[in-house]
Amino acid sequence: MGVWARRAVTALFGSGLGRPLLALCSAAGGRCFQVLTYHRINDDGHPLFPAVPVQRFARQMEFVAAHFRVLPLAELVEGAAAGTLPVGALGISFDDGYRDNYAHAFPVLVRLRLPATVFLVSGSIESGSPPWHDHVFDAFLRTRAERFVTAGRSFPLDSLAGRRRALETVLPGLKRRAPSERLEAVGRLRRELGVDGPPGQAYDMLSWDQVREMAAGGIDVGAHTVSHSILTTLAPAEFDSEVADCKTTIEQRLGRCVPLFAYPNGGPGDFDEGAKAALRRIGFRAAFTALQGTNRGGDPLELRRVGLWDDDPRVDGLRLALERLTRPRAQRPRG
Repeated sequence: MGVWARRAVTALFGSGLGRPLLALCSAAGGRCFQVLTYHRINDDGHPLFPAVPVQRFARQMEFVAAHFRVLPLAELVEGAAAGTLPVGALGISFDDGYRDNYAHAFPVLVRLRLPATVFLVSGSIESGSPPWHDHVFDAFLRTRAERFVTAGRSFPLDSLAGRRRALETVLPGLKRRAPSERLEAVGRLRRELGVDGPPGQAYDMLSWDQVREMAAGGIDVGAHTVSHSILTTLAPAEFDSEVADCKTTIEQRLGRCVPLFAYPNGGPGDFDEGAKAALRRIGFRAAFTALQGTNRGGDPLELRRVGLWDDDPRVDGLRLALERLTRPRAQRPRG
């Protein structure tokens, strides 16, 4: 956001008009809801997989607690179906299950009495090893190789920009591989880059004891597959081993039903009607994408989420409120 726009936001809230404007936009937006999406919350400053800084997250949560009606995701889904959503309805979600969610986000949520949902990659929680993409981030961050060659292209690795370009070239292909093929490809990539040993503490995952403590403290738990695999890359026979097994493991570990799912990657083409049919068969009631936008009813297995990026939570708050006044662009996955 530009300097003048930021000054305008500061003046708006300084004049006392900010809160009424947020309330007006929320009311005019009708019975809809938004879901905030996060991954890692820490101050590590990882250059290839940035996290939300802890104090920024705290300011964001304090802002939404003051200006929105934060509800559990399951209640939002039920309220949308019944037409009973309150004005300013909002949810909070975290993907993958990183330990910093427990260390840094959970205390803020407890202090503010805010519900949230964490979508777990169950295989990573079971093993303690982070999802496959973290092994890739770690390899490009720690490598001492001077150059990386793939698909006939050569990338110098002597700068962060070069490492990022190489990473962005490799990741899309790895995402589309079947789980077993991807595991071999990631191992081969790390050997080529001369990186061995497990990733460091920056990628630590939640333990089941931490998940249970969070669940007892008002945090719901959803499924995010066993190995963070895109659903449209799975053969029909793999849905049970990736999706149903994830649901079953979490339910057995926590002793509670898991009705919510988040699509890995979650963009157009990462899920389709066949994937949604499989989720219904397995027993999920709602599923969340990475498509940007506000939810106004519609298919509960194709719900949108929103990311917050600004240092000033008032800027993001106004954007959330104004977005409630606009209809989402048609952006449905194909396949």
